[in-house]
Amino acid sequence: MKRDADGEIVAFERGDVVWGVDPFKQDSHGTTESPDGGVAPRPWLVISTEAVPFHPEQYLCLTLTTRTWHEDAIPLAADDWVVGGAPAESSILPWSLSAIKHTFLDTTGELVARLDSVPDDDLPETGYQGQLDAAVTDAATQHIIDYLDASLHA
Repeated sequence: MKRDADGEIVAFERGDVVWGVDPFKQDSHGTTESPDGGVAPRPWLVISTEAVPFHPEQYLCLTLTTRTWHEDAIPLAADDWVVGGAPAESSILPWSLSAIKHTFLDTTGELVARLDSVPDDDLPETGYQGQLDAAVTDAATQHIIDYLDASLHA
């Protein structure tokens, strides 16, 4: 994560886990608003670098989840985190790739403040959850490459 001189988050880096808008939690009208008028957040793993177009205006991200029944999910252990950690058992969903605008990621803590499912003392001050070890991020990225390669040769 990169901050400006005032301490504001201005960019995320490969391996960062940050809370952002969840496009999968849409209502029947296709909006992601929660009942209180906010948006439904979820944690995202940033896998892109400056080599990807539009970085840092948008990032390629993978979904994190606390649901562990997904067969190809990559479970996270406490020692997979270089900085921070997860308040509950979490996994990366390596097939769930999205391009997320920087403005849809939580740099102030406003989105995570709306979470009812996480105790307040487990919430990050900002939407920044932490950073995963490079080997974990690389393994998740390799899963995407393998999925796409298999699709090309199917």
